[in-house]
Amino acid sequence: MKSQKLTFTRSFHKVSLVILLTISVTLSGCHNDVEVFYRTFDYYPLVNGDFRTYVNESMDTLTYNIGAKAEVDGKEYTTVTLDWTNPKGKDSEIQYINNKTGITTKQVTIGTRKNRYEPAISITESEIEVGSEHSYQSKVFDVTEGERTLVMTVSGESVVAGTEKVTVPAGTFEDCLRLTIVSVQKEKEGNTDVESRITTNIWYARSLGEVKREAIVEDGKGGRKVTSRQLISGAVKGRTYNL
Repeated sequence: MKSQKLTFTRSFHKVSLVILLTISVTLSGCHNDVEVFYRTFDYYPLVNGDFRTYVNESMDTLTYNIGAKAEVDGKEYTTVTLDWTNPKGKDSEIQYINNKTGITTKQVTIGTRKNRYEPAISITESEIEVGSEHSYQSKVFDVTEGERTLVMTVSGESVVAGTEKVTVPAGTFEDCLRLTIVSVQKEKEGNTDVESRITTNIWYARSLGEVKREAIVEDGKGGRKVTSRQLISGAVKGRTYNL
């Protein structure tokens, strides 16, 4: 009886060891294959009262002030006011953005002119991972004073290219998501369709938003322009940067 009990104990230990080793190998395999998803509202927060200020390649300053909610075409968006200061003076525009359905823009108001995207443009899905691809297309209409005039058509493709460490005047940020967008804009100039191609890289830091942007604009007439901007200061979600 004692011998049978000893044999059973040894067998039990062997089986337990095999199970533990199997679990260990399985977990190890799962760990290597785990897909990491990111939510866009974590990387592009829109909190009323927050702001982010950038400097571009021409040393102009661009400040995005996050405002209240507003309704456009029956859907809720956050108002974001862009104040652009340059040697010629100061320009302003209001953007209507949603960060719950990806990074989505519905309307841009400059002075009294309202340009509306139909449908709204989302440059990402709401939940993304490295390698995620997304495409969009839209028409831009001037809807000032109730009129509806086609201004241009816009289409594009984006991919989450990876995570990178980024240093800008506002600080150094680890694991920033880099989004690469290739977009095409077509607009009328008289009877001619003019096409522009824009390749943009944007880096987003978690709980902060965009920290860096670089773009190459090819205007369809042989012209080529490189633009960029970097975050120099901000106040986002109760935290300040370079203030």
